[in-house]
Amino acid sequence: MLHKGKGFRGGMEAGESLLALMASRAVDAVLCQNDKVAAGLLSLLHERGLRVPEELAVIGFDDDEYSAYLSPPLTTIAQPGSEVGTYIYEQLFNRIELGSEIRSRTYGASLVPRRSA
Repeated sequence: MLHKGKGFRGGMEAGESLLALMASRAVDAVLCQNDKVAAGLLSLLHERGLRVPEELAVIGFDDDEYSAYLSPPLTTIAQPGSEVGTYIYEQLFNRIELGSEIRSRTYGASLVPRRSA
């Protein structure tokens, strides 16, 4: 599903399209691109009187600090963002300053289960 807005507003805008899909029973869960979008979606669902996760399960991505305090607390996927940024910086610095090869590295992500899914 595409939407133009970002962050909280983007979640609310995407929610309008989701409502039509929910009515046709075509969707019962959604994974949002980040926790801000998920928070906006939760807000819209609450305004419309829909129950999360009973009518729609919502999962975010990033595990932002506020996610545990939303209503309901947001199930999310945590990622090691600062570790990734540090590693990329080190690789680029070593490449530019020392001529070193850039090494690939994989980072894991983990599900943080809460009550929205």
